[in-house]
Amino acid sequence: MKKRYWLFLLLFFVLIVLDQGAKLLVSNFVTVEDNILLVSNTVHIHPILNDECVLQCSQMAEKTNVSLYFWLLLDALKKTLSLSIPILLGILGRKFFFGDKAVKKYTILTAIMICFIMSGLICHIVGDFFWGGSLDFICISWDDTLQINGVLQNIVRHKSFDLKDFYVYIGMVLLVFRSILEILVYIQNKDIVTEKLKHPTKTNYHE
Repeated sequence: MKKRYWLFLLLFFVLIVLDQGAKLLVSNFVTVEDNILLVSNTVHIHPILNDECVLQCSQMAEKTNVSLYFWLLLDALKKTLSLSIPILLGILGRKFFFGDKAVKKYTILTAIMICFIMSGLICHIVGDFFWGGSLDFICISWDDTLQINGVLQNIVRHKSFDLKDFYVYIGMVLLVFRSILEILVYIQNKDIVTEKLKHPTKTNYHE
């Protein structure tokens, strides 16, 4: 099992290095005027600094006369808790109702999920502190229409991402999948759950 933990730790660091390495390459070799097509006219590389979070923290720092780094740390703590609490509650709930054996059942899935979510979070924090925001460089474009002064006009919409965004999306999909598995276990063992609430010492459950 220890070898698996080393693999998960390696995955965690590899994801962070990939995100930050890609941003270093883009920041050094691609300018904001560049538009490198990857897939037809849909996916292209176009760096955009998303500094909305840093600007909000900067405004709070000016209003309160408190260091910008304090507000950045507070924002990082808030995001960490918002992502960690659902995971922790799921693990503790499963342990309470079904015991240690049930907690270990989804260990690999949980570890992979945590690797993706937490690596995305770390990359976000690094971006705020060292990049001045999130350096999004993967841009997706699509044709759309917009009514302007009563006339429909063709426009092109854009959405920018970076690798950490995909990490968080993958982690959240795994979280939803794990939650579905948890719900199925609770449904399958609803009698045990009810009994457990009455008698907290019982830990048996059905696989």
